Amino acid sequence: MAEIDFPALLDRLPSGPALAALLGFDLRGDPARYLLRHFHALQAFYVGAARRGLMTVLWWD
Repeated sequence: MAEIDFPALLDRLPSGPALAALLGFDLRGDPARYLLRHFHALQAFYVGAARRGLMTVLWWD
C-alpha cells in the first residue's frame, strides 16, 4: 500500500463532476481531493500497523 501512487491513478480518471458520477458520489467540491484524503488516511493506518508488526482482519458477509 505504501507504494501505490494514488495521485497518478486519479490522473487517469475523469475529473470533477464526471469522476463523481463515475463513482456514484454526490459530493460538493473535488471528488479527487476527497478520495486522496481518505486514501492517505488508509495508507497511513496500514503502514503504521505494518511497522508495529500488527495485522488487520477484514470480515464481510
